[in-house]
Amino acid sequence: FEAIVSETAKPVTNWACRKSGGNSLLFKSKFKQYVSIIKNTKKFLWSKISKEILNSDRDLYMCGTYIPPEKSKYFENKIFEELENDLVLFSSKANILLLSDLNARTSKLQDYISSDGSNHFQDTSGNSFRPPQRKNIDSTTNNHGKKIIEICKSTDMRILNGRTNGDSLGRPSFHSKNGTSSVDHIICNQNLMPKVKHLVVKSPNYLSDHSQVITWINLHQTTNTINNTPLQPPISKLPKQYIWNNKSNENFKKALKSDELQEKLSTFLENDFSSDREGINKCVNEFQNMINLASKNLLKLKRRNIDGKLIMLQTKN
Repeated sequence: FEAIVSETAKPVTNWACRKSGGNSLLFKSKFKQYVSIIKNTKKFLWSKISKEILNSDRDLYMCGTYIPPEKSKYFENKIFEELENDLVLFSSKANILLLSDLNARTSKLQDYISSDGSNHFQDTSGNSFRPPQRKNIDSTTNNHGKKIIEICKSTDMRILNGRTNGDSLGRPSFHSKNGTSSVDHIICNQNLMPKVKHLVVKSPNYLSDHSQVITWINLHQTTNTINNTPLQPPISKLPKQYIWNNKSNENFKKALKSDELQEKLSTFLENDFSSDREGINKCVNEFQNMINLASKNLLKLKRRNIDGKLIMLQTKN
């Protein structure tokens, strides 16, 4: 595997605080020649996926970003302006996929400009099609959410949560003692939407108070002409995944304590991995193999894994 990590953020106050935020990109080494970094700052990690591997006429620019809550000592108001400027600049060059913890609560606010009630002629251009209505179990909005909606409207970006196969209801992605909310979003440019196959908000687990949000994009399929007439979304099967239930926590711990895993773990800890790229890749591969072995031993597999994925991960405070 190859790993690229962004800077972490420092607080905007003078008080001594730990660093926060940061984004990471993890992808298989065999894709290295097709992946390049466009922009890497404490706020944004922009990567370019070459159209050569996508079998597409356009490259794919992926952005990982974390926007702190409005009252956080790490929040900088200009981040929204910078995000919008990046989207305007990069959308002229490639398709866009934004993977983010925006701390933005958008409820069911419309993320496109509607022509309903307009006395003007209907726009029938390729950019005028109306996306499916977005659902959201979280009915609350906040200032971050309103700003993201305005950015979506001005840059022709669309929120995939709540309107994609696998998340037709808009499941919450953040879970705390005070309740749940939808703050983690995957957003793409309008022309990429027809190629998005699935989006899943995973069930919460003990590893984080945020749910993992995953999407699959069919990049080998030519975009068909879009009909403006709203249709009932088709029912389709999701790619296969491990099942995580109430017993999985203990089962996974049990698997990690097995003699086989303990032996592999001891060998792993005794191994003096080099700090160069080869050593880091070897370390990550061996650790992943142990996690996969523990999962296969005691976790049920809902469906087979799909090989050849590019995965965007985020690290947050």
